[in-house]
Amino acid sequence: MEGYSKDQEASQPAYPPQSGYAPQPGYGQPPSDQAYPPAGYGYSNQPAQPPPNYGQTIPASASYGQTAGVHVTTVTQASPPNYLGLALFVTFCCFWPTGICAIVKATEVNNALNRGDHAGAQAASDSARKLSYISIGCGIASIVISVVFIIIYYVVVAASISSSY
Repeated sequence: MEGYSKDQEASQPAYPPQSGYAPQPGYGQPPSDQAYPPAGYGYSNQPAQPPPNYGQTIPASASYGQTAGVHVTTVTQASPPNYLGLALFVTFCCFWPTGICAIVKATEVNNALNRGDHAGAQAASDSARKLSYISIGCGIASIVISVVFIIIYYVVVAASISSSY
């Protein structure tokens, strides 16, 4: 600040204190009772050394007074199939209303697996398979019904044509 002496600058308050908050200390020199860390604290020019026994295996019988080894069995469950390919096929080729529901259930399988919900993934997988099979059944039924109607139509038309002559 120009025009002020150092004594006047030190006596000027920086900001008025805020109501409800304790005043904050300034950024001046640290209190004399607080010491800095000794020299050499923190980073040094020496390379880092690995901890002792790094990379060595310690037998279970030698650690913590145990006399027998510990056998750990990890059980991994196979993730259920999501049937997304089947759901897409039946949506485009067989019966789209239940095919869309099968696609939704098939995507729920992956979402449940990402959450770690294996039971929910299995339930969604079963629903996707069931809805896909229902779509296949509806598609086959609609083809059969269409063929029957076409046969009946041509039989009736052929009969009406032959009777009119």
